[in-house]
Amino acid sequence: MPENNGEEVDLSEVPPIGGLIVCTVLIVGLLSINFSTQTTVLTKWAFIIGSLAALLYIGFRFYQIKEDKGLQKAMNWLITPKKSKKKIKKEEKTKEKIKPCPEWLRTEIKLKRAEGKCEYLNCDKSTEYGEIHHIIRRSNPASSNDPGNLIYLCKKHHGMADNNVISQNDLKRSIRDKKEMNKKLRKKLKEKQ
Repeated sequence: MPENNGEEVDLSEVPPIGGLIVCTVLIVGLLSINFSTQTTVLTKWAFIIGSLAALLYIGFRFYQIKEDKGLQKAMNWLITPKKSKKKIKKEEKTKEKIKPCPEWLRTEIKLKRAEGKCEYLNCDKSTEYGEIHHIIRRSNPASSNDPGNLIYLCKKHHGMADNNVISQNDLKRSIRDKKEMNKKLRKKLKEKQ
């Protein structure tokens, strides 16, 4: 990256769109405070200083980028929201999902290991429409279709597991006593591959 007085210009910093929104909110807040009779002078000054600080930051970054990269890059920085790194990482993980659990293995887990009942701790709800859940999510590279990573859940508990309301440890604890059946299923899984 080009340098400016020995400092690198980092375009991945907070996008100015956020700063502009903050400034707008502060200015609108300031205007609404002016019409309020219960507002203190300190609150008004806090809004003014906050607005000026955000505007100075945006102006300084715009000037830096304009000097180093040109007016077009500075304008792009000013008006183009940046894609968050978290979102990019999430998209990359989604591409690496393992294959869904084979249908025969789903059936074996549902009918033989779970006996048609939800396997979550103390549930035992008999359900024909339960679902197989990967304890370690399929988007995680450490995930697998190993029977020790699969659990048969009723729709209620599957939704809770998907939303991290139920921890992975609780899910693992739910099928801990089914090790013998898991060994048989692992052997069958290896034979079929």
